[in-house]
Amino acid sequence: MTPETGVIGSILIDGDAVMPIVLAHLTADDFQSAIGQAIYIAALSLYDEGAVIDPLTISARTKEQGVEIPAETLVQYMDLCPTAANIEKYCELLTKQSMGYRLRELANQTLEQLDNGLSAVEVCGWLKSEAEKTAERESNAELITGAEAMNEFLAYREEVTRGRVQPTLKTGYSDIDNILGGFVSQGFYILAARPGVGKTTLAINIAENVARRQPILFVSLEMSIKQVTARRVAIHSGLDYSKVLHGELTDDEYKRLVSSSAETGSRPFYFKRKPGATVAQIGFLARQVKGCRLIVVDYLGLITNPDRGKKLYEQVTETSRSLKLLAMQLNIPILCLAQLNRESEARKDKRPIMSDLRDSGAIEQDADGIIFLHRPGDGEELDCIIAKNRHKGTGKCTLCFYAGPGRIVQKWRGPT
Repeated sequence: MTPETGVIGSILIDGDAVMPIVLAHLTADDFQSAIGQAIYIAALSLYDEGAVIDPLTISARTKEQGVEIPAETLVQYMDLCPTAANIEKYCELLTKQSMGYRLRELANQTLEQLDNGLSAVEVCGWLKSEAEKTAERESNAELITGAEAMNEFLAYREEVTRGRVQPTLKTGYSDIDNILGGFVSQGFYILAARPGVGKTTLAINIAENVARRQPILFVSLEMSIKQVTARRVAIHSGLDYSKVLHGELTDDEYKRLVSSSAETGSRPFYFKRKPGATVAQIGFLARQVKGCRLIVVDYLGLITNPDRGKKLYEQVTETSRSLKLLAMQLNIPILCLAQLNRESEARKDKRPIMSDLRDSGAIEQDADGIIFLHRPGDGEELDCIIAKNRHKGTGKCTLCFYAGPGRIVQKWRGPT
């Protein structure tokens, strides 16, 4: 399968979702085939009109453009493309391929200019001009002046002042937010702890707090959707998680379960249905959640890296960097859970530190914020340590972890 086939197949499979990505990377000139160009132009016109983009509408639109594409050809493109989830990679590969075609064409034209008797100086001047035009598209997409950046910033500040833009996303825990300042848009945050300390439970509680008001995507790579849903119901109802999942319930408990299920089920809390995910697939899913405000990934070490041949350190480094780039592309925060190595267990002071992050030092570098969880004893107290924070301060607060229902609440300080 060629990159062009991947892009065309993705448009036909899920045009509504992939067109924003395609338009950000490609123009009609990037497609070498007449069919590819026709499908791109048809999908673009449908997208601009807000119309449905599927094989039927694309076939009708290309026919209007004077290009009749047999139905079996469209089916063949879809069969050759395994999934639309890799659209960003297809676009990147097609962009590189297209640039290569342009440069090869430029080389052929240079030979023609020499054969036509132009002097070396004239050919060099022409070649310089054409090469600059070839590179212009990419450079213009990446270059922004200081004045333009300032105008964008002032426009953003105006939106913040008017209350139209939320500069940060609150976790629902004021003690955490007072230290962290909330999750910033485009921020990549790590929530790390040893197994059994409560990181998944806190992540679900935070996701639930956000989902009371705004859509979120919860990508669980360790627990099933049924298990995460049971935890949500347990948090809301106060019932023991194991009873909610598979235990016997009294009539009163069952009523609480049904009532809590109705409440939590009505919230914009979205899941990934199938097990396993690459960063590109996570991004693809998030773009399907209209107004998605937060992505939670449980957890970093289980994200699939397409290049299985690399060492684990390299894979985690690449995944960490890709998650940060995804947060920037989507303009929303990503909260990603991570495991800690066992080194803290051998220390007298067992509180987590940066070097305890498992598998890659790049995690510390990429993250906007790193939150460690630590249970100092066998009780309910749970230390929440903000160890890194690019956008405000660091510090520690204490939460209370009620393991039965999986509720994590702020520690009560008594009457004020």
